Amino acid sequence: MQVALSVFYVVFILGLPALARWGCARSKALDFLGPVVLCYAGGILLALTALPGLKAIAQPVSEAMIPLAIPLLLMGRNLWVEIRQTGKGLQSFALACLSVCIVAFTMGWLFKDTVPESWKLAGMLTGVYTGSTPNLISVGKSLSVDNNSFLLVQASDVITGGVFLLFLLSLMKPLASKFLKPYEGETESEAEVTLHHTFRWKDVVLGTLAAAVVAAISIGASLLFTGSMSIPLIMCLLTFGGLLCSATPLNKLQGTDTAGEYLIQVFCTAVGCQVLVGQLLGQTGPILIFTTCIMLCSISLHLLLAKLLGHDVDTTLMTSTATIYGPPFIAPFAESIKNRALIGPGLTLAVLGYAVGTWLGLGVAYALQFVQGITG
Repeated sequence: MQVALSVFYVVFILGLPALARWGCARSKALDFLGPVVLCYAGGILLALTALPGLKAIAQPVSEAMIPLAIPLLLMGRNLWVEIRQTGKGLQSFALACLSVCIVAFTMGWLFKDTVPESWKLAGMLTGVYTGSTPNLISVGKSLSVDNNSFLLVQASDVITGGVFLLFLLSLMKPLASKFLKPYEGETESEAEVTLHHTFRWKDVVLGTLAAAVVAAISIGASLLFTGSMSIPLIMCLLTFGGLLCSATPLNKLQGTDTAGEYLIQVFCTAVGCQVLVGQLLGQTGPILIFTTCIMLCSISLHLLLAKLLGHDVDTTLMTSTATIYGPPFIAPFAESIKNRALIGPGLTLAVLGYAVGTWLGLGVAYALQFVQGITG
């Protein structure tokens, strides 16, 4: 029975993206949501059935997709466009980080009598919303957060982040476009778009092999220099390796974008299959409210500052995606807003978030500890 279920899980995770793409090509309503949202939602629906052994299949699939997808997506990019666009996104990145620090500090103070050790949790959430999950873990370990609080913060982040991700991938751009100016940066030419979406099996196999080499080198370097699977280092090397590939004849391979997008959609399906919504909702309370307030208020402040400084909608939302969700969700977001020129800059900013998130989180935590007069 379990073998049959395992086969079903694999077929579902690998096949749902194809079904979603087929549906989007034939339905305006489904096309509005996009295959990324459909895959993520489909995975969550399967997770709600609580069938045995699902996470054991979904987790390794999700972990295998990103190291292959990132080089595949980057090797078809225009390297010089990516470099110029990254420079334009740095100011937006700084605004996003500033917004999180201000809001986390404020909420840490306001919730000091409601949430135990709110100064530590505010630091953890600063880390996760400026540099994604690895920094949440790093800040939590640095501040010696107890295991129960650690798990509750992670559970709250999964719930809040999961709900907002679906909104970000579907309705966020149409709403934000009402008050932020349109995207004015460089985009891919029609020839580039056609080249990388014209599927050719020989090219896709060659591109996938090149991506596998980049992934192997990235993982090997992490093991060699750190003795472990350092996610920030691996992501940095994957991004660098993919951009290097884009400066070689691999840039002319046909279908690498399509293959990379499909792997990203498989990743979204597998991630959705791992969301234990009922269990998480039963474990949280004030910490969920605390987490939600920090996330939503920091995003709102970032949008307000972006409006005041005249930033465009695509760059602003891409920066939010980079800081909150990290490299794995850059490509799904770029696909959802149909602006793949921002994949390279988004990945670069997300890696930068890895670098600064822990320090920003610790800074907010220690500032709150100081103003609250907490010792030890």
